[in-house]
Amino acid sequence: MIFRLLTALSLLMATTPIVEARSIIPDNKWRVIDFDPGGVVGHRFRQEMKAEKAGAGYVIRGTCASMCTIRLAYVIENRLCTYPNAKWKFHAIMPITGGRSTTINGTNAILSTYPPEIASWFKKNIGYNATFSAKTLTGQELHDMTDGTVPLCGQTG
Repeated sequence: MIFRLLTALSLLMATTPIVEARSIIPDNKWRVIDFDPGGVVGHRFRQEMKAEKAGAGYVIRGTCASMCTIRLAYVIENRLCTYPNAKWKFHAIMPITGGRSTTINGTNAILSTYPPEIASWFKKNIGYNATFSAKTLTGQELHDMTDGTVPLCGQTG
């Protein structure tokens, strides 16, 4: 997974400030996300690499927007769960410079970290439109769309 995150994050540029997770589960490895609006790619890259090395996992309880959605890569290693009513907000990557080609390349890099069903939904419903208009899915919708690959918190099996 480090390679997937490294590859994706090294290609991206975003414009919104980063906000750290607000709560830490007592073992300090699983972080509860109540509100994360995304972030500047360089900052998020460093944050995610540290989290990866520490064996972090994520509980998405509230809003996970923009670059926060890169955490869907953690699904593969069972290090992410979402509450049914959590809000996941997706949009194409907004380049600081580089025009539309940077948006397409950056968006493809992010899509490569998502489960295939979510990447397919993204391409159909959002595409490469370089606007700040985001589409929202709930945790339950992500869970259903992926036949349970994106697990709901507190459920097993």
